[in-house]
Amino acid sequence: MSVDSGATLSGFGSVAGSIVDNGTMTATGGKLILSGPLSGTGILTAAAGAVLDLTAGGSLGEDISGAGTLERDSFRLTHILGDGRSWHIPPW
Repeated sequence: MSVDSGATLSGFGSVAGSIVDNGTMTATGGKLILSGPLSGTGILTAAAGAVLDLTAGGSLGEDISGAGTLERDSFRLTHILGDGRSWHIPPW
């Protein structure tokens, strides 16, 4: 799946398979699980009260921001983004 530059994917649920994010992906209204490897230079965000779960990792050269929660399931890491701060994950 790909999110092109200027396009947005937002909501909750699960997206399986390889993901190329060159647009904006936002977790809103619950947990958005990205279960396939992730790549691209787009924007990842988690809105207040939402969870962005990156279960398969990938090559991330982008910041993750918002007021929600970031989970990296394979590492069992949970990070509360809060206050609109960004967190940079170098490529795995």
